[in-house]
Amino acid sequence: MKFLMILLIFLTTSNLLAFSIGEVKIQPTYPITDDQDVVISVQIITAARPAFLRKPTEIVRDRNMSTITIYPDMGTSSTLSYTNETINLGRLGVGTNLFVIKLQPPDDYVGGPFQIVGGNIMIYPKLRIRKIKDMIEFRWPATGAGPSFYLESSNELGEKANWKITIQSAHESGPDELMTLPATAAQGYYRLRQREPFF
Repeated sequence: MKFLMILLIFLTTSNLLAFSIGEVKIQPTYPITDDQDVVISVQIITAARPAFLRKPTEIVRDRNMSTITIYPDMGTSSTLSYTNETINLGRLGVGTNLFVIKLQPPDDYVGGPFQIVGGNIMIYPKLRIRKIKDMIEFRWPATGAGPSFYLESSNELGEKANWKITIQSAHESGPDELMTLPATAAQGYYRLRQREPFF
């Protein structure tokens, strides 16, 4: 995300060019969980007034990579104008998801190279908790070869929070990681934390 923020500052303070990207916004705000749709809003600068797109935006998904191609058009005006395109990527998998946004101007455009920007979106698993008789069940999506997560608990929140790893270990149950605790021992606050990779 730091890369993306630096890129946006550069774009908004440099000279604006036709067929360039003025701003990129990602919704919802971080942290994003695997049960939320990811929406990217792109501000496009074109050599047309009013600004418009000549064909629908294309999205190609390949595992954790999304390639977005936007097709702005140009008119007879030399004045730059803006348009905004909203792309719904839907729900992404847990872990780091990459995206690339490409502007593809008309074939007869000779004003210079078109722009490509990119970044990454971290998706966190959603922790689900329910009571079954005298037990509390904790579930979150298994990530396979992706980043793994473990459960932490604390008796308090805020500055006084003292997060500790739960003693019980989780095991896979279908598409999820599953952990159960006695209801009497499960009072407190819980969160998932990503394991540090081993090299």
